Amino acid sequence: MSIKNSITWLLIILSITHANIINGQSLPIFQVKGDSLKGINNTDLAKMKAALRLFEEVMNDTSFQNALLSKSFYFDVPGDQNKLLNTKEIVDKIYAAKEFYRDTADRVANLVWIIEQKKKPLFTRNPAIGYGDAGEVEIYTYTWFFNQEEPESLADIAGHIAHEWSHKLGFQHLFNPHKKRKFTVPYAFGYLVKEYALKRLVQ
Repeated sequence: MSIKNSITWLLIILSITHANIINGQSLPIFQVKGDSLKGINNTDLAKMKAALRLFEEVMNDTSFQNALLSKSFYFDVPGDQNKLLNTKEIVDKIYAAKEFYRDTADRVANLVWIIEQKKKPLFTRNPAIGYGDAGEVEIYTYTWFFNQEEPESLADIAGHIAHEWSHKLGFQHLFNPHKKRKFTVPYAFGYLVKEYALKRLVQ
């Protein structure tokens, strides 16, 4: 299983890169790096690298960038200073990639990502898939979500990582669900990354 699945995810990485080349994309201006990746096994690591590569490809997709620049964001945390930013300033902040744990804005998403063993909870309408609190360097993804078999699950994972990473830039949302939460920066950004990641996978 581990060797076969590792090869599968390697082929997915190569197909994503090939699609980028034939579409005439320029060299990436934004990078996604796994500074520390901790999976359960080698197959996890291959899949993690594939998801990060997909996230990077989406971030350098001009159609994605234009879609992000057309977004209107909602801020639900009282006193959130990001509320003073317009959409262009929010996008610039995302692409500057100044995580709270790094000294400079280098246009690189530097990720510390850990796969955490956890079964899908029963009788929960919107089960947590992981977490990446604003004050913590690490991003955690639960195995029940990460281990979905479909190649399209890479799009779900890329969107999840985008969401959690945005917390490292200072973007927040309230914990409890509400109708407008999907318009907050972490959710809107993550959903859009997922949407464009899926488009790349089905090319």
